[in-house]
Amino acid sequence: MELAQKLSTLHRMYGRFFIHLRPDLHLLSVTVAAVLAIAITNTALIWLIGTPFDLIQRRKFNEVYGAIILFAIVVLLNQGLHSAEGLLSRWTGLRFARRLRSHLFSHLLYVSFPGVADRQKGDLLARLYGDVNDVKNLVIETPLDIASHTFTLIFYCVMIFWIEWRLALLAVSIAPVFILHQRFFGPRKRTATRVLHAAIKEDRLDVPFDSSL
Repeated sequence: MELAQKLSTLHRMYGRFFIHLRPDLHLLSVTVAAVLAIAITNTALIWLIGTPFDLIQRRKFNEVYGAIILFAIVVLLNQGLHSAEGLLSRWTGLRFARRLRSHLFSHLLYVSFPGVADRQKGDLLARLYGDVNDVKNLVIETPLDIASHTFTLIFYCVMIFWIEWRLALLAVSIAPVFILHQRFFGPRKRTATRVLHAAIKEDRLDVPFDSSL
């Protein structure tokens, strides 16, 4: 029941901002395709990186140069896809943020006087600047990251089972240990990090200053 409520809240939240993302759905679709291609080429690189050594061990020296050239081509393709994906995601995010900020500015212009009598509109926009960036990351960056990790997990699992299914089963059987570690110790590490950052910010750490720095 609680999960259903969270999903419903998330659906309503995305629905509110989807209108600002709709004009760039074609760009977002191309970005997702680039993310998929990156996952494929990453998997291909792992597959190809051992091919030259395998050919050398088999004394097939004439085929080594072809394997190296193929590996270099896949590397260049992978880096080009990374550049294209980064450019598309940033461009889509900037366009989304511009629409959302324009909408907020238009809304603030028509807010009733008692609601903003003690505040300047520029001050309100400055306060909302960070919130708009957070919304952009949530609506665009987070789904792309989830898609990237999902594609990578699928292709890597297929690859390791294709290479050696017994070692793949061993790796999968060990995975719950890391999941439980992250589950129980991850929140504690994040809490400790926040406390440390707060202490540094408030100058509560008694750390001697090194003049050489």
